[in-house]
Amino acid sequence: QHRQCHARKNYSSLLESSVNVGDAATDSTDSVDNDNNIGSTSTKKKKRMAILLCPAQFCVPLDYTELLTTIQSSSNNDNVEIVATRVAPLPRTEWIKVAKQLPTKDFVDANLSVKKTLDWYFDAMEVGLAELWAEGGEDCEICVMGHSIGGWVARAYLGGLSG
Repeated sequence: QHRQCHARKNYSSLLESSVNVGDAATDSTDSVDNDNNIGSTSTKKKKRMAILLCPAQFCVPLDYTELLTTIQSSSNNDNVEIVATRVAPLPRTEWIKVAKQLPTKDFVDANLSVKKTLDWYFDAMEVGLAELWAEGGEDCEICVMGHSIGGWVARAYLGGLSG
């Protein structure tokens, strides 16, 4: 049974504010060398990033294992540390929920509500985001990636169409 998410946490605002977290990643600190001379050295703090992947139609997290493993293993550079990766947890069967909108007047009139049609997908994104922040901390930046229709859904979510 599908539940309506009336208490949806608005992660969109957290995502918008997290975009600027990495901008302050470079700072200058005072250090003391072996001769006890105080000098200024520039240190670069790695940007902490977590990735949420919004899957394509009928795709599940298992379908993206190799991709996320590759992303995580290739993040060994001086600027970015990938602290967590997740795929929005959608079973293949969830997509049948789109079909309930097909025999409606709103569908025929090309007037479907994004929120009403995709609330189940937005709920899965919320679960994924909560897991990412639980693992990576609320100070990490979030990179939202979308595959196929997952990109459209991600843009709708980030644009505030999730309600």
